[in-house]
Amino acid sequence: MFGAEHYSDELLEPNVDYIFQSSNPFVGEDQLAMKGAEMLRNGNIPEAIQYYEAGVQQNPQDSNLWCQLGLALAENEQDAKAISAFKKSLEIDPKNQEALLAISVSLANEAMENEALANLEKWIQVYTNNSFSSTTPTTRSPTFSPYSMLDMNKFNEVEAMFLDAARRQTVQNIDATLQNALGILYNISRNYDRAIDSLNTALAVKPEDARLWNRLGATLANGDRTPEAIDAYRRALTLFP
Repeated sequence: MFGAEHYSDELLEPNVDYIFQSSNPFVGEDQLAMKGAEMLRNGNIPEAIQYYEAGVQQNPQDSNLWCQLGLALAENEQDAKAISAFKKSLEIDPKNQEALLAISVSLANEAMENEALANLEKWIQVYTNNSFSSTTPTTRSPTFSPYSMLDMNKFNEVEAMFLDAARRQTVQNIDATLQNALGILYNISRNYDRAIDSLNTALAVKPEDARLWNRLGATLANGDRTPEAIDAYRRALTLFP
């Protein structure tokens, strides 16, 4: 959806343990999160992943570090493994907004759209401080089988929550994070025009966000707007070579 879709049988299991790489040379070092972030900025994603893996082995209860590992894996097009990392992040902190958004993208890429929608619903509940049960399974809805068609009734409910939050903002006070989340939501329903509008609104606030430009490029490509997609991808590469 935000790139090539992949299908992994391991995602049928609700609680897949994260499998670490063997012989990680960075285990035992200090400042692992900082080093991982530096590798990611330099475009060295494989080493960033190794630093983050070493970091979460050293600090297994660090929700944000698990989330950063998941984001690095997603950048490396390893969505199935990223989902396992995001699950760990959300087991520790079920209200980690960055992890809820990121796992929604990875689940959508794995064609698990209802599960992605369930996490977006949790995200908007946290965002608007509505009721949220941390005991609810993080990445799957019990009423759907994996890879089932998107439940449009549920989508409409979640969309209404998002639009209500968006209406509360003024033109002078647009939240790029909310607009990015709307872009993810509309990608799930394949309403690419609405997704593009939302992502462009987010980019008007955060024009130097490479991940937003990359997401816009993928959305434009999905909407058969190839020349614009190429421009967006080029902008992303300029910001994050």
